[in-house]
Amino acid sequence: PRLGVGALNEPLLFVITASIYLYSPTDFIIVLLSINTVHCRTCQGEGIDIGTMNVFMYLKNKTGGIELVALPLIEFLPGITRQDILDLECIWKDLIIYRQ
Repeated sequence: PRLGVGALNEPLLFVITASIYLYSPTDFIIVLLSINTVHCRTCQGEGIDIGTMNVFMYLKNKTGGIELVALPLIEFLPGITRQDILDLECIWKDLIIYRQ
């Protein structure tokens, strides 16, 4: 894998969504997400930057192994969705998880 700017060869996007709310029981706000294939905010075949609470990078390394890179909890709060995804390491034995 490499980090940089360039055209995507074979992009693969996984989206896992859940209701999002502020961390106060009195400020419950549901955020609705939608996919629109008519109006696109990026060039066809290119990636787009989005705001999110859980970011994971799913990669194939040079030996063909599968890696999952999880961002550190420095700027993110721990949560159920994040932990459920990280728990896949126990089930999916071929998966290498980096918590960076």
